[in-house]
Amino acid sequence: ADGIRANALCRSQILTDMNVKRYAREAAAEGCTPEETMRRAIATVPLGRIGTAEEAAALIVFLASARASFVTGAVYGIDGGLTA
Repeated sequence: ADGIRANALCRSQILTDMNVKRYAREAAAEGCTPEETMRRAIATVPLGRIGTAEEAAALIVFLASARASFVTGAVYGIDGGLTA
């Protein structure tokens, strides 16, 4: 009634500096390369790749725009099909 909309963005693997550092830490702990750690993460995603920050941002920009003015109470999975 007050025009407040609430939506949720549920993301999985997004390629960020923070995740690159995480892959490096996990690799050091497991005795493998960061690339191997990233390959294992990618193997869990049905689309076969890690998402980009730009892809997540595009959804956020849409939800904040007037074009989404009738969208509320929705949950968006931006996870390459992981939860499908």
